[in-house]
Amino acid sequence: AALAKAKAAAADSAVAAAAAGPTSEAKGPEGRGKLSSGRCTGFALAIDGHSRVLAQTADLPPELYGHGDFDCVLELETDSGKVMAYDTDGRLCPIGFNTAGLGIGVFNLHLSHAEGLGRPSVSVQAIVWELLLGQHTLSSALEFLRNLPTLAPPMVGSALLLADASGAVTVELNALGTFEVPAPTKGLPVVRSNHPLMPTSAAAYGDSRGSRRGSEKRRDALVTHLAKRGWEEPMDGAAALALLRGRRLRNLSTLACVALDLQSATLSILFRERHAVSKVLWRTPMQTDQGSPQGSGWSISTAGRRTPSRWAGAPGRRRPRREIPRTRGQARRRRWRLRQRK
Repeated sequence: AALAKAKAAAADSAVAAAAAGPTSEAKGPEGRGKLSSGRCTGFALAIDGHSRVLAQTADLPPELYGHGDFDCVLELETDSGKVMAYDTDGRLCPIGFNTAGLGIGVFNLHLSHAEGLGRPSVSVQAIVWELLLGQHTLSSALEFLRNLPTLAPPMVGSALLLADASGAVTVELNALGTFEVPAPTKGLPVVRSNHPLMPTSAAAYGDSRGSRRGSEKRRDALVTHLAKRGWEEPMDGAAALALLRGRRLRNLSTLACVALDLQSATLSILFRERHAVSKVLWRTPMQTDQGSPQGSGWSISTAGRRTPSRWAGAPGRRRPRREIPRTRGQARRRRWRLRQRK
């Protein structure tokens, strides 16, 4: 009953997200301009004997998901086995693995299909929970996805990254039910981000050109990092997390980096960096606190850390070269400011 309620809540959240439109973007103080609607990047690798990992970044608008403050790890147990998964702020969209050895990652894939909103359909959250709690292996999961259009097509577009000891594969779901389920790849990494890789999804891509370019650059960067490290070498969860910390992979909307070591059944998470939220006040010579020397050019935050002041008129701050007067009027105003400061 609890799982049924969770799936219903997940379906309602998916309907609300899809109703906002496939190209909805969040704008906030973090990032330059508009935040992309999806910035996840990840890979899966299965090599006999020493590597069986799946790792990805969890990138979502921080303002909508509490800046990662409410992320959690879920450990569930049923009569058929156990599940361990990472969840972002109660989305119930897990990134995790089960005791059968199947690991699953979820990626935003914005397609223009909206047919799933007006007919019986199933959300990606319910699909992932079915694969995990049903203790599917990779072969049975792919068979389940092949039969999904005849049972209930997906509600909206999304991409899955699946792996176990038999290989790794990515599947791009769409509301039409015309998606492809390719054969698993073994011995080579499967890398993806948020743009479509299958021809059936490319024609219906509904995000902006800038989002697609950014997605392609992140995927190319991860491929470069894998090649530079040597994906043939043994890799565990810690090594996978180190790859996700590479250049051009993380950004201001990255809430966490998640790595699944399916060989040792380990879930590793690199959470978002935390910083003290405090208002920095400039202390004038008439407003001194203990530990804040008069006119020292330093400011005191509520966290008690001394940081150089960023105020342009702070005494003791060296003026950048670009602010040197270039005209007579600028020189006159600069002399007037110096007299006022004295």
